[in-house]
Amino acid sequence: MSHLCIHMRLPTDLRDNQTRRQHWAQTGKARREYRKLAHAETLAAWDGDAWLKGRISFKFLWPDRRRRDTLNYVGAMKSAIDGIVDSGVLPDDDWKHLSVG
Repeated sequence: MSHLCIHMRLPTDLRDNQTRRQHWAQTGKARREYRKLAHAETLAAWDGDAWLKGRISFKFLWPDRRRRDTLNYVGAMKSAIDGIVDSGVLPDDDWKHLSVG
């Protein structure tokens, strides 16, 4: 079984609560930039073999011990998943090709 590990900073401007307060154009720009970053990081870590199926998991590391609502960051990961698919590792991010866990 192959593994692909990508390390990225959390997109603070794409948290669920944050996007509700932003103009749609600002949120769209942040999503595109994070998607491009995920695409570039995937290409840098990938060996070139395409997968038919994959499982993705997220590990959030916090700089301090403050209490946080992790689910606010899970929605922001959609842009990262799209960037991974854009790189060609997986054919799509639907239920047939990708599971989360």
